[in-house]
Amino acid sequence: MKFFISDIHGEFNGLEMLLRHAEIDFTKDQLILGGDYINRGKDSGKVIRRVRELTKTYPNNVIAGLSILNQTTFLRAT
Repeated sequence: MKFFISDIHGEFNGLEMLLRHAEIDFTKDQLILGGDYINRGKDSGKVIRRVRELTKTYPNNVIAGLSILNQTTFLRAT
């Protein structure tokens, strides 16, 4: 099965809730993260760490896109 998640905007708890609710099996399902990971919510750093963790742990099944507008400033700051 394929899943697409976008517009997380720093809402780490919302991302985790969505991942649990979708019951994604990362060993066989494909997850595409469409970007807008940071900015509005208070947990942008946690979101970025979780996205990195997922892409490193499941490199063949998790694809993280990058929405340049918001993430570029954050990546320069880290």
